[in-house]
Amino acid sequence: MSLNSRSLFVEKWVIGNLLVAVIGSILVYSNPSISISWLLMIYAIVRVFEIVIYQLNVTLFDPLKPNYSIESGTRLLILLLINYIEMIFWYTIILLSIMNIKQIGTTSNWISYVTSSFYCFSTYDSNRMLANGDLFLSLVSVEIVTGLIMSVLSLARCISLLPVADERRGKK
Repeated sequence: MSLNSRSLFVEKWVIGNLLVAVIGSILVYSNPSISISWLLMIYAIVRVFEIVIYQLNVTLFDPLKPNYSIESGTRLLILLLINYIEMIFWYTIILLSIMNIKQIGTTSNWISYVTSSFYCFSTYDSNRMLANGDLFLSLVSVEIVTGLIMSVLSLARCISLLPVADERRGKK
């Protein structure tokens, strides 16, 4: 597989999974089918795990390989941010799926659950979570830790792409 076709595959994979996450969260919200909830929740868990492992590998271990290079720093950061947004929707699917499986009715609109997941993932604050209970508290804890890991990885990736500072400039 050539570099261009591999890059195109990666871009399609990331954008395709983002679309699946968005559509899946709408589907789980609007259709409380337990089998669909289980299917999408399992895929969401696998995808979140895959994203975290992949980002850890790309950030920590790929630069250690001989002849390591990236196609574009901008492309890399855009794909990372898409993964970040995608994970928010996967956590929304997990939350809504648990509610469907436990037969807890939704009390808010779809965007409120997405917003709740966004706040939990990006601000590390569980106070805005729309569901209560020990299982949901465990989910929130995992979501907060995952959000923190992704934030640190994103920051590390951005810093690693900055040009080297010329420290001679300030010295006379």
